[in-house]
Order: sequence, then structure tokens, then C-alpha cells
Amino acid sequence: MARLIRLFAALLTCLAIAYNLFLWGGVAATSWVGPHIAAQARERSVLAATYMQVGRPVLAFLWLEAPARDHAQATLGAPYNEAARNPHGGLESLMLAMGARQRLAFYGAPLLVLLNGFLYWLKKRQQHRLRAL
Repeated sequence: MARLIRLFAALLTCLAIAYNLFLWGGVAATSWVGPHIAAQARERSVLAATYMQVGRPVLAFLWLEAPARDHAQATLGAPYNEAARNPHGGLESLMLAMGARQRLAFYGAPLLVLLNGFLYWLKKRQQHRLRAL
């Protein structure tokens, strides 16, 4: 049972991180929004900046920049197009435009990484106790 929990947590972590890289990499790959939002993200949101800086090269390597741009525009809606006109509040409007699933993936991915580390530590600790017997 513990093995299935660790496997499920690892799979959920990978999915959340992949989705964040796809969404925020698509924002970074957009020419009229990306530079403004990336500059704001470096100052205001470490998570968004990380997802953007890692996501864009990953998407370029996988040739997924165009679908990611389209997905970001469809997911974030009108604030996505207005972010280029608002040089100071574009990132906040995009973060407020995120739905429940996007917000859960955005904040949940780092927590899931910590959960996986804790589960791995428990596994190693359990193996150590069994060896001592």
C-alpha cells in the first residue's frame, strides 16, 4: 500500500510540474506578453519565474511553443491579452485569472515535491529499521 501511495504522489508531482511548465512556458513564449510578465515574475513570484524560465526552453526543445501559447491564451482569457498593456499589474491579473485546477497545480507542485521527499525519507528509514533487526 505504501508503494502505491509513493507512486501516486510521484505521478501527481510530475503531472503538476509538466502542466505548470506548459502553461507558464507558453506565457513566456508569447512575444507581446512574455517579456513583461517574465520581468514582473522575477520581482514578485519565484514560482512563476521558475516555471517560465524552465518551461520556455523545454517547450522549445520539444517543439511545443505554439500549442503552449494557444493553451495559455485560451486558459487565462482576456487578462492574458491585457497583460501587455498593463506593465505593472499583468502578472497579478494572470494569477487571478487562473482557475481552480491551475491554481492547485501552481501551488501544489512544490508541496508535492516536499511530500515525495518525505515519503522517500520514510522509506529509507523503514528499510534501515528492518536491517537492524
